[in-house]
Amino acid sequence: MGAQTMTDPTPSSTFNAVLHLEIRRKGARPGVPNIERRVYSAKIARSAEDLEARNCTLEHVTYQGDYQQINRRELTLEGYDPETDTATYRESVKGSETWYEKLGRFGWVRRPDLEREEP
Repeated sequence: MGAQTMTDPTPSSTFNAVLHLEIRRKGARPGVPNIERRVYSAKIARSAEDLEARNCTLEHVTYQGDYQQINRRELTLEGYDPETDTATYRESVKGSETWYEKLGRFGWVRRPDLEREEP
């Protein structure tokens, strides 16, 4: 029987992503914010130029008459697990920011089953 060679499979066109989001709002006492933690997951398209890249940029275009505004948000990569092909991102935002309320438009799904209180 001949020896078998194992080759790396061709990577899929997407990778798994998990976003840990911390939302800070004004608390009942000065200097003590009210913090809400959310977890979202998504499948992210791989870069055609660099299959190893795990960059994630959210881009939202709005139009007002002849005016076009492009808002971009680069997520902060915290880590990557090659076994599960999962990138983990972590963001902390002010409650007055609203981009996180539109994550569903980018294919992100809120995952209450992964949310837990952190110290």
